[in-house]
Amino acid sequence: VWDFNGASNLDWLQERLRAHGMVRRLKKDVLTELPPMRRQVIELPATGVEKVVEQENQAWKKREKVLSEIKVRIAQTKASKDEKGYFAAVKGLKDEAQASFTEIFALRHKGALAKLPMVLDYLHSILDNEERKVVVFGHHQDVVEQIYQEFVATAVLAHGGITKEKRQEAVEWFQKSSPRQCNLFVGSIGAMGTGHTLTASAHGVLAELPWVPGEVSQVEARLHRKTQENQVLFQHLVLEGSLDARVAKRIVEKQEIINQALDEGRMT
Repeated sequence: VWDFNGASNLDWLQERLRAHGMVRRLKKDVLTELPPMRRQVIELPATGVEKVVEQENQAWKKREKVLSEIKVRIAQTKASKDEKGYFAAVKGLKDEAQASFTEIFALRHKGALAKLPMVLDYLHSILDNEERKVVVFGHHQDVVEQIYQEFVATAVLAHGGITKEKRQEAVEWFQKSSPRQCNLFVGSIGAMGTGHTLTASAHGVLAELPWVPGEVSQVEARLHRKTQENQVLFQHLVLEGSLDARVAKRIVEKQEIINQALDEGRMT
């Protein structure tokens, strides 16, 4: 019997993957001198933006309810061998999933903009230390642009609307400059989540969260990589009670499942 309610038989899965040639080497094993990394989820008070948080949660609840009802119809039509009804229900599931994703995507953007003043206040507080460099990542271009404009005197910006050459210049200046010259790197997850080294900083901030755990791991790896000499702190800023807070929890859970399935040492 197939079990789709979360992860099960992870030891068996790991054994089968490794038996068929999968080799996974962990960063902690390869880069033995790399300092450890700490992660924090920081819930910002939703005071004044409660309506945005409530809209997000209502949209999520609606999505879960409708998708659950469609899945029941799919199971019923499949059991009754109603082929026409089955394919209609499957199409309905796909259409509803796309529609709800579009709605939630728009609401998350709205939430990110509502959260922005608190993100800026938080960045000001941690940049008070004149010897500190910070990297902040966001998803939407207008969000990262507004963060950059707040700190334009000592910040660099890199997102998908900027040429690769200019993005590389931003990386190089951030890496070689003093904190007084440049203390903040503002980047988009999509454009800067892979292939860049930002080890001049040991403090990363996610102003917006992606859906996929792997994307979080990738942005963390911009700081937590070879040549990093300090312990890295990576902080996720979320609104209290928001969908982002839910996503942060899901990301942690998904990453744990991935680690259990792939990492050696779990099997007994």
